[in-house]
Amino acid sequence: MDDGPNNFSDPQLKAALQRLQGGHTADDELRQRVLGALESSAAKSDVRPPRKIGRAIGWALAACLVLGVSAGFYVHHANEKAEHERYLADNLGLFNEMVATQGKPAAGPLVLQVASQGSIADLKAQIAKEVGREIPSPDLSQAGWTLAEASVIPFRNKKAGRFDYRNGDRHVMLISLPATLLYGAEEDEDYAYTVEGHPIAGYVSKGGLHCVIGGAGESLNDMVALRDRLHGL
Repeated sequence: MDDGPNNFSDPQLKAALQRLQGGHTADDELRQRVLGALESSAAKSDVRPPRKIGRAIGWALAACLVLGVSAGFYVHHANEKAEHERYLADNLGLFNEMVATQGKPAAGPLVLQVASQGSIADLKAQIAKEVGREIPSPDLSQAGWTLAEASVIPFRNKKAGRFDYRNGDRHVMLISLPATLLYGAEEDEDYAYTVEGHPIAGYVSKGGLHCVIGGAGESLNDMVALRDRLHGL
């Protein structure tokens, strides 16, 4: 008998020997499935959950932003308040004189009873000519105030236009002065204060300072509304 390694013909025995020797290989489909599973496992192993420190940093940045905006708003508000108070201090003497004038009857070279004049437009033109500058239309009838008297009065050696309004027992005065009397006056600037219990609200326009002064106890908001109506706002 020949003892060579290939000198037999039993196919089952050959297959068994091939499996023992590692000669049997998986088919292509099985190989691809195994490789795919290995790649998927490797990919998942590289994914890490987000670190909590990143979220903490985000919250910290947001808090810093909120604090920064709040601080900026507070500083801006504080600056506005300081400027408002400084403006009042610089012009307090002038405002006190306006309040004193509102409490006295009109007296001067030209006191006009409105009923004896023509239209309010004609009255405005006459007062404007006397004071030498443009003044607002003094008609506040749409706001419930009747113009009772108009006059040109002396005020700090200047000519001032004065308009007195009535609404029942209530009394409001509009005074028109040269803008140069107001410290720090700027075109289209306005202001509103309560001085000695009297609300006053005025604005600067075309070289004139026009201010509404209410009686004691009147609302500052009401005077601001009348000022804005005169200003055409």
